[in-house]
Order: sequence, then C-alpha cells, then structure tokens
Amino acid sequence: MKGLASETRRNYRRIVLNFLQTRFGSAEVAFSVLQPNDVSQFFAEQLKYRASSTKASQIAAALRAYFRYRGAGGDDIHALSGVIALPVHWI
Repeated sequence: MKGLASETRRNYRRIVLNFLQTRFGSAEVAFSVLQPNDVSQFFAEQLKYRASSTKASQIAAALRAYFRYRGAGGDDIHALSGVIALPVHWI
C-alpha cells in the first residue's frame, strides 16, 4: 500500500481484516479456499444497513489492493477480483 495516506492504509486494513474474520473467524486464513461468493456476500452484508457509493468504493478499493498483494505472491485472484464491480453497480 505504498503511496497511500496513513488513514487510507488504516481503513484498508480494517476492511480486509473484517473480510477475513467474517470468512474465517479465528481459524487460520486459507486464501485458496476463498470463493467469489464470499466476496459478494461480504459486500452485501457491509452495504446492508448503510449503502452508499462512497462506502462501496472504499470496500472495493481495499479488497482489490489486498487481492493484488496476494496475486503478487502467487495466489490466483482472478475469480475473486472479477466479482468486484464498479461501485455504481452495487448501489
């Protein structure tokens, strides 16, 4: 997350941690078992009570950054990244 403001980095970490905790709880994170539906469900849950294009954009940006990071490490991210639509399509 080089080049991002410290507050942006904090927000991205919070969103990614929330995503991983929602999916794995206290179990070890196994990135390879994540499915596109996990990403879609997380988005839906996060936008359930307070949907806005700003919030959707923040979630999308944080998850895209995390998936790019995992992809750079060799993980297959294409199916997961593919379900992150532009925020205007979520609201």
